[in-house]
Amino acid sequence: MIKKHFKSVTNQECSFYIDDSLSFEGFTSLDLGGYDRLVVIFDKDIPDYFLDTIWKKLLVHNKDLLKLPLEADEKNKSIKQSISIIEELEKNTIGRHDLIISIGGGFTSDLVSFVSSIYMRGIPYIAIPTTLIGQVDAVTAGKTCVNGPQTKNLLGTFYFPSIVYNNISFFKSLPVREMRQGWSEIFKYGLLGSKKLLKLMEEYFSSKSPEILMKIIEETIRVRLKIRQVDPLSSNLGHTFGHAFEKISNYKVSHGDAISIGTLLAIAFGEKMNITRDGLHQELLELMEKFSLNTKFSSDFDASGIASMMLKDKKSSSKLINLVLLEDISKPYYGKSSLFYSVDEKTMKDFIEDYFSDHSERKDKNLYLTLSQ
Repeated sequence: MIKKHFKSVTNQECSFYIDDSLSFEGFTSLDLGGYDRLVVIFDKDIPDYFLDTIWKKLLVHNKDLLKLPLEADEKNKSIKQSISIIEELEKNTIGRHDLIISIGGGFTSDLVSFVSSIYMRGIPYIAIPTTLIGQVDAVTAGKTCVNGPQTKNLLGTFYFPSIVYNNISFFKSLPVREMRQGWSEIFKYGLLGSKKLLKLMEEYFSSKSPEILMKIIEETIRVRLKIRQVDPLSSNLGHTFGHAFEKISNYKVSHGDAISIGTLLAIAFGEKMNITRDGLHQELLELMEKFSLNTKFSSDFDASGIASMMLKDKKSSSKLINLVLLEDISKPYYGKSSLFYSVDEKTMKDFIEDYFSDHSERKDKNLYLTLSQ
């Protein structure tokens, strides 16, 4: 098992464990001794084997255990669901001497970390992410969030778990589409700050080695935290496009798939604005296809609707869409006074229309069905 100590951006120490044991041997080394009770908030669809194994490991600590199952649906990542959890915590008189444990993917991590940060102005919690995207992205930056009435991840705080326990055994139960969401974020971090990470991805897709997969998770966490310390907003490469794709599809396009195609559009836009190295879009398109990442868009995507949705993104201003762009791999664009490149809604609408027209061979009328597999 790999154990790493990192400092979070708030200088709060966070320990990351990366385990490959199907029996969760590394879990026994977690220090849970300083808490009165344990509250486990978990995705109810996690296979019974994993949950039963974790329950047995937790019983060793001889503490009262409160279990709160969640239905991991993006529509439940809300203030309403947060209040429902808080009501359970209050009813059971959970306090600061107790520990919350989150078990699940990105949805669960986002929601539980948000609740942990606001309940009693902050209650200790540890995270056990069960998906690839959860292990490399959702819990590594300390960003907690729930969705607003119209905008994804509109509400949130910064709050770190004291421990993140990653175990790649969880991946054995995940469908290909779920793994693809994580690979899209890993690929993005490679573009932002680690050619080593892209090389490791190539090695893994050739060998499927568990050891290389653990190295990928470790390197992604390292890059993720480094980016957060230098300029946290740069991690939003592809996200202004991607969040709009998610919303306009009514979340039929999952986060990672939306970020993949969003990253391609961001690179193409950068080339059009003479910011990004010519030819990078085609290079990345070929690499993404090699990694089986999503490079397609739906035939019913509407350029005007997407541009309008991008203007509502939390990074945008009242009249300008703000984008994170690259000059080249591992070289984010920095303007004169901001990381962002700003563009008006009409210019963006025209660009999207041209992109969809120029790349019509990647238009998929059955995209939602394609991505569900």
